[in-house]
Amino acid sequence: CGWLDLMVVKYAAGLNSLDYLAITRLDILDTFKELKICVGYKLNGKDVEGFPANLKDLEACEAVYETLPGWETDISGIREYDK
Repeated sequence: CGWLDLMVVKYAAGLNSLDYLAITRLDILDTFKELKICVGYKLNGKDVEGFPANLKDLEACEAVYETLPGWETDISGIREYDK
């Protein structure tokens, strides 16, 4: 298991012409003080634009993370977005 990689999500959404995306099981993150989300990649110390075009470059990439505060509360019963 790893942190959410938004670069992969964006790439997959573009390939599959997604209109919506459901993210489930967020309650497993209830106890985390911080959450990390991959917002980009670096290759040889330089920012990569978009998703790497080949597997060799992807394997050599370093993820760039944004750290967000966790919610540290039980959300398992929430069924509506505005809750």
